[in-house]
Amino acid sequence: IPLDFSCITGNSATDCGIATTQLVVTLDALGTDQVRLTVSNEGPAASVYTRILFEGGVLDSVDAIGNAPPDVEFDTASPGVLPGGNGNPYQFNTDLEVSADNPMPQNGIGPGETLTIDLGILAGSDFSDVVAALTDGSLRIGMHVQSFASGGSESVLNVPIPEPGTLLLLGAAIFFGSLTPFL
Repeated sequence: IPLDFSCITGNSATDCGIATTQLVVTLDALGTDQVRLTVSNEGPAASVYTRILFEGGVLDSVDAIGNAPPDVEFDTASPGVLPGGNGNPYQFNTDLEVSADNPMPQNGIGPGETLTIDLGILAGSDFSDVVAALTDGSLRIGMHVQSFASGGSESVLNVPIPEPGTLLLLGAAIFFGSLTPFL
């Protein structure tokens, strides 16, 4: 499942655009009790994803981090604050976090780099519960991005996944809208 993100800090429109367009994030099932989050910085503009934070009770552990040494080095971290995520309307409360090792920008996810994170799913839940939580917004993923050419930083937050019915209606509207010139 691909995930989309929007900028929540808005320090710079240019940096926000880079942070959201270069970010490619997918979520895959790993058996019945784990998911794999793959985070890629597709580049080419200067930007480094340095912190990945999770809010929502359906994920209960960070089981493995697929670092790509020497440039990408992450470890679990004490749940911290997502910059820009504490104020209204976001109220982001971190449950799990992985962060780049110090020095953060050098070990984060830079242009052309990827990180995988295997996450444990809460007992009694499965991949469909994770997708449902991403759909209804009870599971949120935030990221902090640094080292833009401007010297600034931004935070991004996942956009809830549209429900399957919404996707079908959107697809139908696009299909039938494209037929309008022929009718």
